[in-house]
Amino acid sequence: MISISLLPREYRLRTAFKRWQRILLLSGAVILVAFLLIYGFLLLNNSILQNQLEGSLAYRQTLNEQIKLLAPYENIYGQVEKKSGILVAAKEGEMNWFEFLAEFGRLTPQEITLTDLNANSSQKDRVGEVRIRGRANNKNTVAGYLTGLEQLPGVSDLRCRYLSTDSVNMETQFEINLVFSKRN
Repeated sequence: MISISLLPREYRLRTAFKRWQRILLLSGAVILVAFLLIYGFLLLNNSILQNQLEGSLAYRQTLNEQIKLLAPYENIYGQVEKKSGILVAAKEGEMNWFEFLAEFGRLTPQEITLTDLNANSSQKDRVGEVRIRGRANNKNTVAGYLTGLEQLPGVSDLRCRYLSTDSVNMETQFEINLVFSKRN
């Protein structure tokens, strides 16, 4: 079938032009709406980031104020750290006197009365020298005591010297020198 238009040519061109205008107007409106949506999204994102930045700055300011309040303690903290280091260094060369004294007390018989106990240690050699003075009923008690001290772990160079013997009171005064090695 053949279609014949009875409308004048100008009218058809005008209709085609109006249709073209509507398409351009509609596509322009769509593009404008898209740009407005993108602009709105960017404004919202900017607002959120601005609020986060203000919160971070307020938090930073609070932390700076707290740092100013804690500044006097920084010097004290440094002193504590320094003294802790000194304490650790001192303990490295320290003798294990607790163990020695516990064993020493366990071995000391009731018949012996101690009058003096001196001990010192050397950090370099990690050994301690001990001098024990006391009184006993007889030399056999002291000899048994010496045998027990020889059995202590870490004890070496055990020497005993009798200072005096009192025949009236039946007492013997003695002095024991020994070397105790560090065992931590």
